Parts: sequence; structure tokens; C-alpha cells
Amino acid sequence: MKYLLLVVSCITLFACKKDKAGGGTGTPTPPGGGGNISSKEITSFVLTTASNNITTDINGDITGDTIRLILPSSANITQLVPKIVHTGASISPANATAVNLTNPVNYTVTALDNSQRKYVVVAAYNQSEATVFGGTNNGTFYAIDAATGIIKWSYTAGGSIRTPPTVNATRTMVYFTCGDKYLYALDATTGLFKWKYAAQTDPSVSTPVYEDGKIYIESDFSPNTAPGGFSNPRVYTVDAATGTQVGFRTDASVTQFHLTVINGRIYSAGFYNLLSRDASTGANPKVYTYDICGGNPAVLNGVLYGSTESSVVSAYDAASGTLIWRGGMGNSNGSPTIADNKVFNTDYTNGLYAFDQATGAQKWVYKSFSGDFLAPVAANGMVYAGTNGTGLYAINGSTGELAWLRNTLKVGHTTVAATSVFAGTDGQLYHLDALTGTTKWAVATSGQINAAIVASVSGVVYRPGISGEQQ
Repeated sequence: MKYLLLVVSCITLFACKKDKAGGGTGTPTPPGGGGNISSKEITSFVLTTASNNITTDINGDITGDTIRLILPSSANITQLVPKIVHTGASISPANATAVNLTNPVNYTVTALDNSQRKYVVVAAYNQSEATVFGGTNNGTFYAIDAATGIIKWSYTAGGSIRTPPTVNATRTMVYFTCGDKYLYALDATTGLFKWKYAAQTDPSVSTPVYEDGKIYIESDFSPNTAPGGFSNPRVYTVDAATGTQVGFRTDASVTQFHLTVINGRIYSAGFYNLLSRDASTGANPKVYTYDICGGNPAVLNGVLYGSTESSVVSAYDAASGTLIWRGGMGNSNGSPTIADNKVFNTDYTNGLYAFDQATGAQKWVYKSFSGDFLAPVAANGMVYAGTNGTGLYAINGSTGELAWLRNTLKVGHTTVAATSVFAGTDGQLYHLDALTGTTKWAVATSGQINAAIVASVSGVVYRPGISGEQQ
């Protein structure tokens, strides 16, 4: 009996020692890797109720190297803490570390043999809690469920709707300009009429901008003998709750396109200048250039980015007016957008450009197969833009290479809401997967929705590139 116990003890001892050595090789077994030192997979990516402001755990959908998370409105997308299970030796960012998933985040799993696999994690708010708002060229304004494409309500206005709408801070009212010379306000939930404001000339070329309880619009310029062939441009300021005019500025030598309003100043591009002024009084004008300009400028971290006749993008110190850099030699009236330390814009020769945000050095240019690009939007590490000839493009923001193309869709301006792209054709609004370009749904509309916004109950509002609230 003693001999038997001794043998069993020895077997047990060596078995334990062998297991600890990972098969006798002296290499530790990777967690969940089954002894494979090259294993480097993420097998589970979960947002738990214990670490995040949610009522039920959210399991990430792992498909290939992409992990998708659908968030409820209560989740704070800037501070998410995932619980990750993987088969490698390490992962970066580390497990249970808070991350900001406003934009996609790359995770790298390193195996025991030091080989690596990269995953991209993409988060988006539940689109059953989001609404697409947009109007058509024949005057019908729609509210459409972003997840299903079901029309929630529609409203018939008195003229063409050519620009994207906007919403108030609580997303309870939606505003749009119309070819019947009115600015409209509707209840965002029901579509019921709230008020309309009469401009002296057509404001439908202008995108309404909401800031601090006010709506800013620019009225059309009637063709005649004024500089540039236009006259009577006006910037109107309207109380967002009541529709009462609280101020306007008339300047027959300055014509604006789409306005940008930030921190109490209006930034605008015209036929003979790029300028800013006090949003309340029109006082303290600052002219950055007397070149022919167009589109709507972008303002970020105290720098103004605008299009001119002599450069694709010019960057100015917004406070002093000092020129920082010029990028590209093309002629542009595009609307610049900024992401990932780059400035993206278009020109009149079918080009979509990327410039270094700090220096203006050109990073790349992509030429469409036909037609000039419309205003770009950057998201998911890509740049999205339709053209007036060959459909909707998604370009890799780092390399300038084509990611995907829907060349059968003759779309207007695009809006990107996390991993979804919304764009209108003549008679349909499309919802596409932003990573692949595949159609999720398409809904029939009475005409083309040239530009739409997507408003979420979480408070996030996604806008197209021509909106003065999209930087």
C-alpha cells in the first residue's frame, strides 16, 4: 500500500510540473489559447452594467476584425469600460480601461510569439432612438426612423427645400429654410407646425444654424448689378422658440453662402471675402481675405479654415486674422472638415484633398471618375462624399485610397452617423453601412433629399459637410 501511494504521488507531482510548463516546453500557456503561442483572438468584448451607465450588459458583435457596439441613450460614449476576453499574451488598450469611442478605436492583441492582430471597435447609439430629418426639392419635409426607414411624419411646405435642417438644444423642434422665402419651425416629435418667419428674399440657399436659443440664416441674393452679380444679402437672427426676429445685417457688398456660428461670432464666405463679425450686432468685422470664397468655413481650436479661388484650403488665426498656411493651388468653394489631424476639402477639378492640420502640407488627393465632389464628411477613419456625376465615395482618410464606391447612386450631400451613411437620390433616401457601403434600407420620398441630419435622443446630432454646425 505504501508503494502504491508513492507511485501515485510521483505521477501526480510530475503531471503537475508538466502542466505548469505548458507541455514540457517551458513556455507559459496563453489565456484561453489552448497552448497555441500564436493565438491572438478577442473572443468576448462586453460593456457590463457594473462599469458603465447601462441597465443590461452589451455584448459586442465580433465579425472578422471589427467589433460593433450598439449603445442605449444612457451610455456615455466618451467613457466606456469594456471587459475583454482574448487568447493572446496581452492587449492594448488594456482590459477594463476606459476608452472614448466617439471615433473607432484600434485594439491590438499580442500573442506569446509576439505576432499581433488588430481589431477596430466601433460604437453607435441605437438608431431606433434616432430620427433622420430632411426636406425634398419639391417641398416635403420628412422625419424618418433611422433604424427602420419607416416615415414617422411628413409636412408639406410651400417651396423647394435645398439645405439641411437643424434642431434646438433639446431636439424638440426642427428648423428648415424654404424656397417660399420662409424659415419654418416644426415640432420634432409630431411634425406639427410651430411658426414660420418671412425673409425678404429667398433663404433656401442657406443652412439654418442654431446657437444659444437663436437661429441664424442668410437670405438669397437677387441677381442684378451688385458686385458679383448679386444684391440684398442679409443675415437674420431669429428667436428659436417664437420665430421673432431679433436682429439682421444688410450688406450689399458682401454675399454669404452657408454660415458658421461659434462662440458668438458669425463666420461666412462671400464672392469677395472671408470674414467674421459679432453674431448679435454685426459689429467688429474681421476680413481674412478679399479673395473669392465659397462654401461654409470651419472653425476649430481658434483656427479658421476656408476655401478660396486661389487655394483649396487656407488656415487663419481666427482672432488676429493672420494667415497660417495655404494648401493646394486649386480653385475651391468647398466646405472644409477636420478629423484625425487632417483638413479635408474639395476643388473644381474632381479632387478630394487631405492636408496636414498644423502645416498645410498636402497628404494626398483623390480624383473622382467623373464630377466634382460635394462637401466631405470624415468619420470611421474615412472621408465620405458624393459627386455630381458618379455616386458616393468612401476614401481611406490616412492613405487616400478608395475604400468603396456606390457608382449607381447619384446622391446629394452625405451625413454619417457613426457606422451609418444617409444620402438622398431623386426619389429615395438611402441608409448604407459606413464600413462596407452595403444598403441597409431605402425609403421612397417625394423628391430628392439633398441634405439631412440625424438627431439621437442621446443628444448627438450628425450633420452633412455643408452645415455650419459640422466642423
